[in-house]
Amino acid sequence: MTKLNKVAVAFVVLLGVIFVGNRALGSPGAMFAITPSAFQIKLNPGSVWSSGLSIINEGLEDLTVYLSAVNLDGELKPVLEEPQTVYEHSLAGWIQLSEKTFIVPGRQSITAPFVLKIPEIAQPGKHFAAILIGPQPLFSIGQKTLSSAGFISAVFSVQIPGVTSSAGRIKEFFSDKEIYGGSGVNFSLTFENLGNVNLKPFGEVAVHASSGELINKIPISMGDYDSVLPGRTRNWKFSWEGSDKLSSLGRYRAIASLSFGSPPETTSKEIFFWIIPLAPILLILAIMILPPMLIVFAAKTIKAYVNKILERELNRPQAIPLKYQSVSKAIWKPFALVIVLAFFGFGIGGAAYFTRNSVPETATQTASLIIQKSTFPNLLREMFPFFDSGFLSSVFEDDFVVFNYSNDNGSWPVYGVKVKDSQSFLAIVGPILEMNASKFYPHSIGFSNFKDGRLGNFRTRYAVGSLVGAAFNYGVYNNELVIATSYDGFKKAVEEGVDNSIDLTEN
Repeated sequence: MTKLNKVAVAFVVLLGVIFVGNRALGSPGAMFAITPSAFQIKLNPGSVWSSGLSIINEGLEDLTVYLSAVNLDGELKPVLEEPQTVYEHSLAGWIQLSEKTFIVPGRQSITAPFVLKIPEIAQPGKHFAAILIGPQPLFSIGQKTLSSAGFISAVFSVQIPGVTSSAGRIKEFFSDKEIYGGSGVNFSLTFENLGNVNLKPFGEVAVHASSGELINKIPISMGDYDSVLPGRTRNWKFSWEGSDKLSSLGRYRAIASLSFGSPPETTSKEIFFWIIPLAPILLILAIMILPPMLIVFAAKTIKAYVNKILERELNRPQAIPLKYQSVSKAIWKPFALVIVLAFFGFGIGGAAYFTRNSVPETATQTASLIIQKSTFPNLLREMFPFFDSGFLSSVFEDDFVVFNYSNDNGSWPVYGVKVKDSQSFLAIVGPILEMNASKFYPHSIGFSNFKDGRLGNFRTRYAVGSLVGAAFNYGVYNNELVIATSYDGFKKAVEEGVDNSIDLTEN
């Protein structure tokens, strides 16, 4: 299967299609097909190219189908809301359909002609669009959402020659705060394509301490079929775990560097932020201030007690020496303040301690999700609502198992499930998992490019995450699928099995 065909299949699934090959099932009993399903064309500016789509009605009754031309974004998903001025100067706007509604007689086929007119001012490079065909209009009346009907698509990849311009920049790079009281620094990075060709930026964010020491590197990358289109932007949101220890106090510098194009060009931007761990600081202040204040308070209390004894024995308050006179109640105010600060410091320190030693958020969120949704198809539907439930049920068994693999870096969920249709999983579901791997983690994190691997008899796909210890791994062997959020967890599942109900050991 060519790269374009793989993309076309994944694109069809993203629209919620129940399909077999290039067929779609719309309303009950309405099975239809199209040919061809993909066009790869090279056209010069000013060219006019005519062709057509064959629409085949495999049912007995007449079928009405609706055609719509839409642009595809960098992930080859349909752009459903686009300004008219942008649409008219894009590939979808250059596709002219002779008709947008056709009636196909039962057991017959018709040809839907179209003309592709490339303007003289068309930007060189690759352009992507699709003609969507379905038994209902693309949009529900008054809504900007896809209708529930089954759609199939003819994907267009048009190469326009000319002088290309590869240019881009980091438009925005910032953290959500300037001062952090501990761990959990959230970043936002936006790349803008200023050229006329698709770009696939990659790089990293390097975090340095105030001393200049490199603390961590967070990789930034895109999926195999992903890119930033000309004039568009792409945003990444990710987190750095940081530290809430006293030694982490200081001013930090984060440098974002992205490379793109061929030959590679680089753009960079840096920001600064502070980490001031409040819990240990307040605890130390309480320890330093509380004992001296207690001593002062004890001394004042003893003096006040002696004062009362002398007053009672001599019965002459006016004769009491000045140094034995009653202690002012004002001394209680600073002492009370110190007591409050001490309890506050101890409270924050205790909360931080229990937070560090509790189950990480990854495990907690995933466990709650599994309790709410009792089948694996439902679990995936919760993460990826665009999947059709019937399609997922045809690929996976309902029953699945999960455990949390724990190490010094945290607790990492591992899933095991039987696969009914390995080919559909590898060709369709697998690429979508790779593009959305961060959904299996509590915060959006970056990943390196996915690569092929092997662990025993398992052929795997994996990518290293920006969070320490995070690595998304999945593999299928003997119709048994393992998905893990860390490599060590994946290895343990393969070598020892998730549990007795699913044998994941090597033969």
